[in-house]
Formats: sequence, structure tokens, C-alpha cells
Amino acid sequence: PINTKYHESSASLSPDSSTLYFISDRPGGIGGKDIWMSHKEYNQMWSEPINLSDINSPYDEQNVFIHPNGKILFFCSNGHNTIGGFDIFYSIYQDGKWGKPINMGYPINTAADETNYTLSSCGSYAYISSNRQGTIGDIDIFKISYTIKKHVLPSSENELVAWQALFKKLSEKETKNLLTKTENMKDLPSLTNDNLYNEILWSNNIFFEFDSIALSSESRTVLDNLIKLMNDNPDIKIEISGHTDNIGSAAYNQKLSEARAKAVVDYLVEHGIDRSRLSYIGYGFEKPIATNDTEEGRQLNRRVEFKIIQVN
Repeated sequence: PINTKYHESSASLSPDSSTLYFISDRPGGIGGKDIWMSHKEYNQMWSEPINLSDINSPYDEQNVFIHPNGKILFFCSNGHNTIGGFDIFYSIYQDGKWGKPINMGYPINTAADETNYTLSSCGSYAYISSNRQGTIGDIDIFKISYTIKKHVLPSSENELVAWQALFKKLSEKETKNLLTKTENMKDLPSLTNDNLYNEILWSNNIFFEFDSIALSSESRTVLDNLIKLMNDNPDIKIEISGHTDNIGSAAYNQKLSEARAKAVVDYLVEHGIDRSRLSYIGYGFEKPIATNDTEEGRQLNRRVEFKIIQVN
């Protein structure tokens, strides 16, 4: 039921591969092109698509992208409160529904068209397409570098925007430099005592199932970025902390969180990082970043955080 005689495009698969978000102009929508969602059923077939009416406008929504945490949906639209033609928006899934679309604002959005938002797995940069002034062609690719000033994960709409975006146009020369300098474009911020010391990094992309210490494939992608960061900066030391939801006793969750942090340490050591550069601790459910009253909040609380504790 995903493809029809109408126009289906721009699909994005959830981290656990159980939900597909896509664009279609099929009948039954709110506007011209809408965001639709389908779940994978027990027989591995896709369910009848559902229109995301909480997000769609009477105009067009396009270029959907689901965040690696599965709770933030990015898309572009020429409806809602746009600055230009097509702007990039996001919506947060909370309390069983998608929240009101939020415009990502300037300088990501301009009076021109901004589309095709794609976030890197480590969360430190993203790419968009735009026909803004100064492009080389009709539509160019732009890179967004995110500087995280403090540790904030989105437990509400007001908490998401902790980012400061700096635009950097990818010229042909710069692209070649990135390809030779980094592996598969996994470029990361440079480290100084001023900009990353004692900062918490990438805490929302390490996933655990309930009552489990097994690392998901998405988590390994993020950890591979961390390995590169540590290899490129051999003087840094990192503390890894494990966290859980509040299901179960405090003592059990403290042990579980410590085991999750150790699982990350073991993975890093197996991939060449000296154990003396790593420390780990389990906090159980002492430091939640979201409510434990919903499954969505508990999923956010089941996490691992990395903190740089030494930069020589």
C-alpha cells in the first residue's frame, strides 16, 4: 500500500525499521503533498498508510527525515509560518501525538527555498538544499555545523533548540579536503579547552531496548564517530555514564546503567581505544532528561552520555 498510481517520494525509515514516513499526493490528504506513515506488521508487510494530520498543512510538505531517536520529524513545507517559499520545520512526538510544526528559523531558513534536511548520525552537522542568493547553480547543497553550548535533549518543544547554526557552503575544493581528511565525511568539531571541555556529547543516539545492554546498529555508528574523535585527539579522556528509566528498583537500575556504560567502554577498547583514556559510571534513574510517565520519555532516559574530562 506504499506505492500507488499517485506520486510517492522522499521516504525515511525509523531507527528500528518498524515505521516508514513518506510523501504522497494520494487522495485523503490535507493538502497537495502530505506526510504519511506506515507501520511494519507482524507478517513483515506494511500497514495501510496513515496521514499525519497533526503536521500536514493545506499546502505541500516534502523531504521527510526522521531523527535517529525516532521522536523528531524534519520536513520542508510551503505552508505553516514560512519565511520564504519552502522552509524546514520539525515536529516532536510526545504524549502519543506529533506536536505543532516549528520553523527552524534563520539562518537555516531564508526568503528562498530550503529543502532536504538530513542530520548526521552524530548530530554535529546536517545538510540542506537551497536556492538562496550566492549559489553556484540553481540549487546548491549547504552544510550546517551545530555547536552544542549545553546538554539539552528535547523533552518538550521549547527544549529542542539548543543549537547555534553556522552555515558553510561546500565548495568543490572543500569537499575534496573533507574526503581526504576524514573517512566517509565523518568530520567532527575540533577540540580546544574552551569549546568542548566538560561538555556532554551525543547522548541521544545510543539506544537500548528495555532491560538490555546490547548495542543497536545505530549506536555502533555513533560510537565509530567517537572512536574517530578520540583517534584524532589522542590527549582527550572521556567519561561514559549510563542511565535508565525508572522501571524496577533503584539498585537494579544502577547495576543496569553501569553495565550499559561498560558495554560502550568494551566496544571502544575492542576498536583500539586505550582503556586508560576511558572511565564509566552508572547513575540508574537518578538523572532523567524526560518524563518517565510515557514510553517515549522512558526511551529517552535509557541512554549513554559521553563527557570529555581531560583535554591536554
